[in-house]
Amino acid sequence: MKQINICPVCGGKLEKRETEFVCLYCNGVFQEDTVQDIEEKMNNMLDKFKQELVANTRTQLWDAIHEKYLSSERILNLSRNIKTYLPKDFLANFFEFVNTKSHTQEQINEYINNIDYKEYYYLVDVVLDFMIRSLEPANLLCLNNLIENAYKQNYLKLYNEYTSRLSKEAEKVKSGVYDLTMERDVFVAYSSKDIKYVEEVVKLLNQEGISYFVALENLRHGKGAVENYDKALEQAMENSKTFLFISSENSRTRECDALKKEIPYLKKLDKLNAPAEYRNDYSKIPFQYKKPRVQLLIGDKPKGTLGDKQVAEVFDGYEWRYDAESAVEAIYNFLNEDFVVETDAERIKRELEENQAKMIEELLNKRMAEMMANQNKPKEPEPKKEDSEAEKLRKELEELKKALNDKNTVEKTNASTSKEPVKTEPVIQEETPKKQELKKPVEEKKNIEISNTSGVDASTKEEPKKTSESEETNVIEERKTITFGSYYNKDDKTKEPLKWDILEEKDGKALIITHDIINSMVFDETDYNNYEESAIREWLNNDFYNKAFSPKEKSKIQLTLVDNSISSTGDEKNQHICDDTNDNIFLLSKKEVETYYKTNEERRAKGTEKAKKLNMLVDDHYGTSNWWLRSPYFFQCNKVQCVTQYGYTSSDVAKSNFGVRPVCWIVIDEKKKQSNKKKEEITSEVIEQKSTNIFKREGN
Repeated sequence: MKQINICPVCGGKLEKRETEFVCLYCNGVFQEDTVQDIEEKMNNMLDKFKQELVANTRTQLWDAIHEKYLSSERILNLSRNIKTYLPKDFLANFFEFVNTKSHTQEQINEYINNIDYKEYYYLVDVVLDFMIRSLEPANLLCLNNLIENAYKQNYLKLYNEYTSRLSKEAEKVKSGVYDLTMERDVFVAYSSKDIKYVEEVVKLLNQEGISYFVALENLRHGKGAVENYDKALEQAMENSKTFLFISSENSRTRECDALKKEIPYLKKLDKLNAPAEYRNDYSKIPFQYKKPRVQLLIGDKPKGTLGDKQVAEVFDGYEWRYDAESAVEAIYNFLNEDFVVETDAERIKRELEENQAKMIEELLNKRMAEMMANQNKPKEPEPKKEDSEAEKLRKELEELKKALNDKNTVEKTNASTSKEPVKTEPVIQEETPKKQELKKPVEEKKNIEISNTSGVDASTKEEPKKTSESEETNVIEERKTITFGSYYNKDDKTKEPLKWDILEEKDGKALIITHDIINSMVFDETDYNNYEESAIREWLNNDFYNKAFSPKEKSKIQLTLVDNSISSTGDEKNQHICDDTNDNIFLLSKKEVETYYKTNEERRAKGTEKAKKLNMLVDDHYGTSNWWLRSPYFFQCNKVQCVTQYGYTSSDVAKSNFGVRPVCWIVIDEKKKQSNKKKEEITSEVIEQKSTNIFKREGN
């Protein structure tokens, strides 16, 4: 009998430890006799291919029942898929039954009461987790009975845990925490990325005795939560007296529900409450017809993006609040009718004063710029006084010391050499005819180590911004582009030059990324997020590397020690990281993409004509697509970090068809290497000789 390696709960891989089997995906523990019994049933009913298909579907079902908000439709479909091959599967039958709308609570209770908890003891916790999240008062008694029968006698720890959880959830249901018809003082809109500010606001609201609706606490996350999500939010907003918006760069983006759903519905409520003559022009609706609202600003002020303008329209005339205490105070004043809304006349007066202040500030800045320009104008050279011979030697000594120090600094910051220096130049071309030599290296990202080799000249659109002498490198702010190599951008027949964005420059080398998405493929066919063993890494360093570059161009590409540590993922913990890899071509990590691209807009990328033909999703509004990063998702072994078509970082299963933007280090300036060699000729003997000459002459 072959040893089974598929978890009967989630479809993950099992690992044998002494007399038990442990699932590496859901951490479930199973006795050896139970595993052997399941294996025998599976082998009798299904061939190997169907077993793997069922395992994969079971993994998807496991993920579906552990989402933040549960989707009954998705759980129902996955359960029915499993039943196609295993009609008597316990979990598939259970989830199909409880998620079928036609079944009443009494029928669900009867189904739970008939569960053979002795045979399926290892699945009782899955049933309880789902039912407690979806708890209805009618289910309380039968769930108490299931916990007592399954755990009280042999599993006291589990009995206490589930009894406590069920009791707390029942208390929430009874007290109306999830009651959307209950009138509340304030509806809080926010981004899930700003949860720490939400917790601060909630704490102050509780202290003031102000009732609130916060989706994290007051929205049911259980059965049917996804299907009822929009309707639940709208109902809660209708029954709230005021509206608090935690405004940040996170919440003013298209992907945030606060901007997509809550603020538009607030605008709709304003129109419904206003007399008919005002409904065609939202800006003219008087304040007395609008639901009172407060905007708590987190971080920088809006910069005029589409989301910023949408928020400004709904909050026009309402003041900003810059800390949680003043925001809650404003809500309190609204509720107690002590807050006087700004009239149109007052608003016009305030805007005039703000405009005047802005004009004065601009005028001052202009005058200051003129003064600085006058100071920086070159003055007529004054006749130089001839230095004494000792003075000349002292200056020459200082220059030699400085040159030696510069040489030592360069040696310390350079990485070890991995390729021999070459004298040929890569095919690097600027898109503008104006060419200018690079004047200063730019900052190297700490978590990427590159080979130390010679470079060749490359022209740039403009001179990088100057930095202080202590700054050896600096990340490029204004993106420069080059052409290097060629690839199939339109079809499989004709190659075209590849356009690259320069992310960073250092010591005659540049870190570059393709400007466009040049391919669409899965991260790995095995649905595993290990970059070291992935199909995408194999493709980058073989297929793409050999087709896109000539031998001359390959000689400029630097073999790179790619950092795959936890720090590269941007997470505090991540059990799915792999070892560092040595690659010619690689992908950006999550930390790198957020370092080099500061905004969602910068991270958005469009695909080439060929890439778009490879089943790649293209956004209708931006024309952009998702593209892979190399970092694994911290929670699941089959998910990988990516950049979405909207420009924010997210994760998806490794089998998804996403875009590819190759990255590599190339040599762009060989003169820097030659300059370093000249500095090596400076020795301490020369300096010592110069010093001796100075002392002799001064002594005379």
